[in-house]
Amino acid sequence: MDKIIIPQVRVTSYYDPEMEQLLRDSVQTMGIMQPLLVMQDGENYLLVDGYNRLQQAKLANLKTVPCAVVEGDLKTVMLQNLGLNYMRGKVHPTEMLQVVSYLSENYGLSIDEIANQSGLRRDLVEKLLSISRCDPAVVAALDAGEITLTHAHEISRLPDHEAQKRLLNQVLIYKINTKDLREIVNETLRLLQQKQQKQQAEQAQETQAQPIQIPTVKCHLCEQEWPVRKVAGFNLCMQCYAIAQQAVQQHLQQLIQAAAEARQKQLQQIQQVAGGEGD
Repeated sequence: MDKIIIPQVRVTSYYDPEMEQLLRDSVQTMGIMQPLLVMQDGENYLLVDGYNRLQQAKLANLKTVPCAVVEGDLKTVMLQNLGLNYMRGKVHPTEMLQVVSYLSENYGLSIDEIANQSGLRRDLVEKLLSISRCDPAVVAALDAGEITLTHAHEISRLPDHEAQKRLLNQVLIYKINTKDLREIVNETLRLLQQKQQKQQAEQAQETQAQPIQIPTVKCHLCEQEWPVRKVAGFNLCMQCYAIAQQAVQQHLQQLIQAAAEARQKQLQQIQQVAGGEGD
């Protein structure tokens, strides 16, 4: 038995106290009559079905237990464990939620794949996946037997966790049946959709009513406002920039010409001085 590994995520059927005592007495007197179902993983064996029998065998200090061994992997273990224990009719809903959610998120299995490979109904798998994303308070109420699976699924259709908790309180206080609850959720979703559509329409109207404002700057020469695309350099519009560029070029030409004339004059003075010394 020390080679049998119990997966952390699994579904375990439970017995009422009377049936549990009958199982305990049976194992104590006759041992394990129905073999456990395990899946071989190297030298170890993953438990598929038979958790309660295994626990009673440990209490009876048995060293070995009869097992039916099949080949497969952890995904197959979880699928078979899910189907076999659900058929017994007494399982904790939270465990089923965990297994279905794990198969969907970690193995990427679709609703149809989980249903086909576990033997569960498709609508049940769909409900379990929806409830697995529900507020923890709803899941806790389901596990405690305060609401049914259908109650939990209807509440899970609401997109907001706070709304789910408020509706759960109403269900618990007023004992709302599933038919009335479905109508309440449908009406709530309809109102939420209307509100969302109204907000989208208002946003669209605001976008249309308010044209996009192109930023402008003032030209330092003509002092008129121009779009930023029409301004260059030191906040100059394209026209003033051309005028300023032409003025700068003219000024540079004047400076160059003045420098040339000053240079020529300086050379003439040098020549005159040199000629006077020669005389």
